[in-house]
Amino acid sequence: MGHEAKAQQEGISRFASSVCETLEQARNEGELGKLYVVAPPQFLGELRKHQSTPLQKHVAQELGKNLATSDVDTIRDALPNRL
Repeated sequence: MGHEAKAQQEGISRFASSVCETLEQARNEGELGKLYVVAPPQFLGELRKHQSTPLQKHVAQELGKNLATSDVDTIRDALPNRL
């Protein structure tokens, strides 16, 4: 892995860790219900690495798709109807 790719991977890992820390804090404060996680497959894998077992129990569904640049209708169609 080249230096640039390694730095990018480290940045992804740090961001995933930060997201999970924020979710963990919400869980500890009783502010977290069910989680529906939508993320590109690579980032979804990083999130899983940083989730505690109690946090994993809040994940109701995961969708390994990159919808960051999608329009609202595309995002809505990718999500369960109940959301």
